[in-house]
Amino acid sequence: MMIGPRSFTLRAAVLLALASVAIAGPRDAFVPALLPAFAPANLQGPLVWPEEIDRVAVLPTHDATARLPERPLAGFDRAWRSAVQIPQRAEMVDVSRQQLSKWFRLRSFDSTSALPAGWATKLADNTGAQAALFIDLTTVELYGPTILGFRVKLVNLADNAIIWMADETYDAADATVAEAVRRYVKRLKEPSRGSDPVSAFNQSPSRFAGFAFTQTLDRLPPRIAKKEP
Repeated sequence: MMIGPRSFTLRAAVLLALASVAIAGPRDAFVPALLPAFAPANLQGPLVWPEEIDRVAVLPTHDATARLPERPLAGFDRAWRSAVQIPQRAEMVDVSRQQLSKWFRLRSFDSTSALPAGWATKLADNTGAQAALFIDLTTVELYGPTILGFRVKLVNLADNAIIWMADETYDAADATVAEAVRRYVKRLKEPSRGSDPVSAFNQSPSRFAGFAFTQTLDRLPPRIAKKEP
């Protein structure tokens, strides 16, 4: 069977179209990721880490909502203890609830309430720290899209002055937070737990807390190396 001019033209057009698809690839491959990722911005503090702060006493999480069961609170404690080690601004000394109870008859410190008399001196004497890191859990939704709000304060134990503070709320239903989670999971290089890492994090509030704490503490002022005399 001979191929006439019309048949040849039709086949050539089909082949050309297929070739252009193969070369171009999927249409979405050329669309850049435009969605911004949530970044903590409600921060106050110096531009650089105070050079006199070499050791920080890390206090356990305080449930400012007064409604968290013991189990999820323990999960937030673990996430908090892990997150504070990542920035490496100073030596982070973990203070357990048992230690606080022994020293002050309290299992956590509320950074907005009156603290026991002489707390700073006693904490410094027992830990060798020059500063304390507080965290108050201000908003917690464990079911549905996870919502976690918290307030962090770095306090100088010499004069009780606030060195640095952050007050943020992370809502998993927010598209920018979801994008930040995806980027965080990608950096972790963990084995895939499903097609949507945000959903996986929502199933574990403590993992979502680890993400939120890490994102916020990453904004601590940088430590500048001391100059040699």
